[in-house]
Amino acid sequence: SEPLVDVVEGTQVVTTDCAVKTYDIARVTEADMVMENAPFVITAKREDLVHAFVTFFDVQFTRSKVRFTTSPTAKYTHWKQAVLYMPECLNMRAGEQIHGTLSCRPNARNPRDLDIVVKYSLHGEYQEAEEEVKYFMR
Repeated sequence: SEPLVDVVEGTQVVTTDCAVKTYDIARVTEADMVMENAPFVITAKREDLVHAFVTFFDVQFTRSKVRFTTSPTAKYTHWKQAVLYMPECLNMRAGEQIHGTLSCRPNARNPRDLDIVVKYSLHGEYQEAEEEVKYFMR
């Protein structure tokens, strides 16, 4: 139930990535930082088992043209990635998709902690799955 913050090798990533939320840092408010049911769709690039969702962020400052990413496929950063393990592995074929939503909000008792909920479904040739998983990040 607690995400693992660690380095994920790009070769371990089975699916495409998907932007879940975009912020304009010049206009973002504290209320904007709460995500409720942000939709995502990711597609398997090869036949493989999927064990977890891997989260990362990209930053782009357009005025200074500074850009970087914490993606597993990019150069290492100290931010690493957050790995949200699934209750059961998903057996996917290339081209199959996981559809889902991501919710993330500060914890009511400690706003530095995060309450995360991932709802997802897979309707594949090998497997059908539908889950709602709650995570707590300290």
